[in-house]
Amino acid sequence: MSRTQQAEDALAQYQQRVKQLRKAIKEKPEKIEISVSRFYKGEFLPQFDTIFSFSGGILQEVGFSAPPHQVELAITPDTAYVLISLERLDLLDADVLFVMLDPGSQDNFNQYQKSPLWQKLSIVQCNRVYTVDSGYWYAGNILAANAILDDLEKYLVNTP
Repeated sequence: MSRTQQAEDALAQYQQRVKQLRKAIKEKPEKIEISVSRFYKGEFLPQFDTIFSFSGGILQEVGFSAPPHQVELAITPDTAYVLISLERLDLLDADVLFVMLDPGSQDNFNQYQKSPLWQKLSIVQCNRVYTVDSGYWYAGNILAANAILDDLEKYLVNTP
């Protein structure tokens, strides 16, 4: 099989999975708004990914939406992410939050989790925060896109 054929097959498989996930999501009674955040190692500010990011595009394709307050900040297709300070954690609030953790970023993430502002987020209070690997959620290829679909199935579709 040629590389072109392998690529076409991988894309067709991905599109079929998106279609199946979209159908499963439509069967859920509520519409789900999803935030995606990334934490870095060290003193760097975390970010949330917009609808123009790699993961944001996949979420849109599957049928999820971003919170309106995030969409307003994603002014152009060049705005793939927005940095957020501790004082603006409210920007992460949604129905579900996927937190991408870079290698070595756990201490930075822990600092935010200890904040009273973090504890006030509805997603935290409802226990709808899921940590995922930034290695495939942030930027990637068809394999990374399929890994994101795996996470969506695991956390959002195959749960009661």
